[in-house]
Amino acid sequence: MPRGVYQHKKGYKRLPFTEEHKRKIKLARAKQVFTEETRLKMSQNNANFWLGKKHPHSKETIEKIVKANKKNGVLDYFKKHKFIGENHGLWKGNKVGYDALHSWLYREMGQPDTCEFCGKTGLKGKSIHWANKSRKYKRNLNDWLRLCAKCHYTYDRK
Repeated sequence: MPRGVYQHKKGYKRLPFTEEHKRKIKLARAKQVFTEETRLKMSQNNANFWLGKKHPHSKETIEKIVKANKKNGVLDYFKKHKFIGENHGLWKGNKVGYDALHSWLYREMGQPDTCEFCGKTGLKGKSIHWANKSRKYKRNLNDWLRLCAKCHYTYDRK
């Protein structure tokens, strides 16, 4: 059962394990062999494990590993082939949905802050929108306007 699903009554105590259950737990734990050092490591927080300690690899060893990966083209491949935009395996082109198109637009053009119709400035959040000129929602950056909410409403009603 997931933890925290059931709220127990105040003062609820778990029944003690039966001897059979204790035996099964003991057998399961007997199969695990951990040294004292491993137990100490497991008890510490993994995120802070290397704080204040010497890393197992020296700086020279790390440089050798990086050099070998560069020689094999591992690091260069990921630098050259940015898996974003059209290089991404799940790129849909113009067959993209409404939300994904707007996410792409915000990445490419940023958050608008000035309305192109009325000239209001300093707009943020839901008070400023990207409006599509052709109403066909294509991936064309020239097909979008920065409009405040009021102007966007009137523009869509034309």
